[in-house]
Amino acid sequence: VFEEIGSDEDESGTHNENARISDASSESIDKACALTGLEKDKVVDAMLRKVIIVGGKTIHKPQNVVQASDKRDALAKLLYSGLFQWLVDRINSTIIAASDTKSRSDSFMIYENASPSKHNLTQDTASIGVLDIYGFEHFDVNGFEQLLINYANEKLQRHFNRHLFEVEQDLSSSEGVDWTYITFNDNRPCLELIEGGNGIVGILSTLDDAWGGMGSASEKDVKFVTHLHQQFGGKQSTLVGKKNG
Repeated sequence: VFEEIGSDEDESGTHNENARISDASSESIDKACALTGLEKDKVVDAMLRKVIIVGGKTIHKPQNVVQASDKRDALAKLLYSGLFQWLVDRINSTIIAASDTKSRSDSFMIYENASPSKHNLTQDTASIGVLDIYGFEHFDVNGFEQLLINYANEKLQRHFNRHLFEVEQDLSSSEGVDWTYITFNDNRPCLELIEGGNGIVGILSTLDDAWGGMGSASEKDVKFVTHLHQQFGGKQSTLVGKKNG
């Protein structure tokens, strides 16, 4: 909803780093604030300025385009997370017996800590389980958060592979069951690439090493990318070519 954060120009046309809300985004912010019950002026001020307290004095520091964009994205993620949690809570309320349901407000309050309602569950309580895994998403721009989402999916898929395929098939073999072996795509090489372990250096440990010590954020980014090329450059065929087991 919050988008198109531009940058100001002074009267001479010289570009500066102070971010502003573009005219094209004004209507979108009006709608977002109306839906969430927030005051537009306070939302805009929070995105465009940073409050710093130094020596008892409060300083409002203007944000550049990158910083303001990060705040916009953080607010959007908070809205999505809170709305999703509220939706799950409402669904749970419909499948839990009325006697086991605690009263709750119908309001969606984004400024409160979003957490599932605690219900007095019984053995007869109905439930719905949804597990969405093995969806390794690749976008034009992929951030650290997307890497962690994909990493979690791969860990779930590995758990699924082990207990549905490996353990059950080993058990069938040990019991002499007449059956046909089921082949599956083993994603362990992908997990080894991300998390490492057993003497293998992974992306996450490489990130920890690159961001340790002194240096600016940009310098550490360059260091991290350099380490990635040194550790994993040219190893794709080796990882893909590993066999099950």
